[in-house]
Amino acid sequence: MPSHESQAAAGLADQVIAWRRAMHAHPELSGQEEWTAGYVADRLREFGYHDVTTRVGGGWGVTTELRVSGATRTIALRADMDALPITEETGVEYASRVAGVMHACGHDCHTAMLLGAAKLLRSRADIVPVNVRFIFQPHEEVYPGGAQGMIAAGVLDGVSAIFGLHMLLGPGRFIAETAVDTATWLGMVKADPIVVEADFETSETPEAAPAPTTAPDRFHEARL
Repeated sequence: MPSHESQAAAGLADQVIAWRRAMHAHPELSGQEEWTAGYVADRLREFGYHDVTTRVGGGWGVTTELRVSGATRTIALRADMDALPITEETGVEYASRVAGVMHACGHDCHTAMLLGAAKLLRSRADIVPVNVRFIFQPHEEVYPGGAQGMIAAGVLDGVSAIFGLHMLLGPGRFIAETAVDTATWLGMVKADPIVVEADFETSETPEAAPAPTTAPDRFHEARL
């Protein structure tokens, strides 16, 4: 039988979808997330968070915190908010209304889910054993990104663990995949040059040639 918490979470599904679609229709590029930040801050205040902080880190970052009586530890939950310079051609009713800008990387989903977590945890604060800081980060897609400014502003002060996730498109559905490790995950966008050298084959036997285009994937897997 589903727990009360899972039932409560399922009950938020329609709201989370509505929030996501509202943000999907109003995408903003890195460093320009003014509308999104305002939308997030308004929802948090509606949930009962009175200490919502905006313009965190010099950009459009938003934070708030669920403070639990007697809690001695603080964890953080983080989502990113910016979109990409892509023209949407999906034809859905909630498609981007901004020419040349689209939420094509799932950040609208990330932000909506974090809003859902903020609402759910506040309603169940009596059973939450730790303080929870909610971090809505702008400017993730373009290096150096917005994380460094928010960290410098103190959003991780006193935080013992931070959690994030990224959407993966699965067969007929979206899958949220979380990663917990001692390594750095979801750190920043940065371009590092990698030179891949490979032998070549004739056009008669292309299948015998190495595939340099897959080398970055193998390199990433090796680092993990």
